[in-house]
Amino acid sequence: MDMNFGNVLVLIIAIASAFMLMYGVFGKGAFATGGEIWGIKIEPTPEQKKFSNTCKTMMIIGIIGTATMIIPFFASAIRILFNAPIILMFFFPMWVGAFFVGALCAKKKGSSPELGENGNNALVLGDFDFIKVAESHIPEAKCFFIDGEGIAFVNAQDYCFAVERYEDYRLGSLTDGKQVALVGSYFEQKYKGMFDIKSQFERIPPTPGKVVTFVGGDGINFGYVEGTKYQANFEGFLFTKK
Repeated sequence: MDMNFGNVLVLIIAIASAFMLMYGVFGKGAFATGGEIWGIKIEPTPEQKKFSNTCKTMMIIGIIGTATMIIPFFASAIRILFNAPIILMFFFPMWVGAFFVGALCAKKKGSSPELGENGNNALVLGDFDFIKVAESHIPEAKCFFIDGEGIAFVNAQDYCFAVERYEDYRLGSLTDGKQVALVGSYFEQKYKGMFDIKSQFERIPPTPGKVVTFVGGDGINFGYVEGTKYQANFEGFLFTKK
């Protein structure tokens, strides 16, 4: 079997496709790009819209590149295996790394000031009484947590001194993580650079499947209980004063 640059090019395209696919997927969910909350429609900023379109384009290119390169990839990998196996030894770590690098680059870009605190599209939420009361607690708060039910404030003594719930102000609870992100965007844009912001998740470890025994009138029977997958359920955003 002969190996030429075309075979190596296929591997390079596979690496680039992996990067673009993950960049697009993670970039689309890296920040709040606008939406509707409590009857208020929040449009994305020009920078957010541009980044969102870039992520969509890269995701589509990544999907197409990955799908179309499956057969050429295996053909090229076999040729390279017989002619220059050391290339494959370098390729696989680079290919796997492209997924991680793509996700990290997208998250870093999505959390940049130009896409977050430098915007002003979420400031319209400041007209709600709920937001005004919540802001009155910020001088005393060391940190506060925003979730689908409201906002909890904690002081320097680690005491939760106030909890403001949306329903107490005739506002509906938030069932969509993007809506929670919009509330967080208000505080990020209003108090530029004052807080470190982290997403909080409920992490549920996986459980293995197991065989169980049933004892009944017809004797002993055996069954199998399927295991559960790892879960990371979004809970909210933690704002901590710098």
